Amino acid sequence: SNGATFVVSGPIAKEIGMNAGIELLAPGNPANSSISRACALMTINLTATEVGIDSIGRIGTPLWGLTWAESEDSPWMGLNEDEGFGANESVLIRLAGHVNLVPPCTSGMVMTPTDLFVFQNSSPEALAAALTTPTENLGSIIFFTPSTAKNWKEIYGFETMQQLQDYLYDNVTREKGEFTSHYRIYAMSQEAGRNERGSRMFNPDHLDLPDDAQMPFIFRGPESIKIVVAGGAGDAWGWGTYFYKDPKSTSIDKWR
Repeated sequence: SNGATFVVSGPIAKEIGMNAGIELLAPGNPANSSISRACALMTINLTATEVGIDSIGRIGTPLWGLTWAESEDSPWMGLNEDEGFGANESVLIRLAGHVNLVPPCTSGMVMTPTDLFVFQNSSPEALAAALTTPTENLGSIIFFTPSTAKNWKEIYGFETMQQLQDYLYDNVTREKGEFTSHYRIYAMSQEAGRNERGSRMFNPDHLDLPDDAQMPFIFRGPESIKIVVAGGAGDAWGWGTYFYKDPKSTSIDKWR
């Protein structure tokens, strides 16, 4: 019982009045909310969803869905370019399967900050630690406000989105024994077969490691970590996960 989650990247977001700033996840923006509701209704009706048959959440969700726009004020390339489209092309990215979001925070769970910058922006180490906590591990969503994204570029040296994706993939790890004690290592072992032995990506070599060895926690590689720059003024970041399916992107311009 899931509502669909979408991100809009490109000029059309501003053209139709979507919110990419303050309270972008709230329901107050007509464009964001209308798109979310329309997508939810299409999902329910076009797939003939029926409670008790193929909508069987033990508790369930509002089934409303969630749609927001990416900010134009980013120090990195947009998600449209990250997905292989042009910088001026409007693109819809669907985050499929289960999507779980943790609300953006200013502290980043830094327990003993030494200065105001650390308190507001946290650190790459704290973000990597946060991403090791969920059980949904096919991919992650990172929210940065424009201010935080610029600070991470200037202070921590992440010149490109890909550099941050690579850092997180290499540093978001868990002990292999934690996987083998959980049923998902068997469900996801097929993911290891996607890559050759000896490669940097999750591969059969990782399944042969001792239980105390570290192995990648995000199975499908750096590109499955989606970094979204959006939000109001000031520093904040948040994160979430998705499971079951890879994100899908579609050119909006081709349908206009």
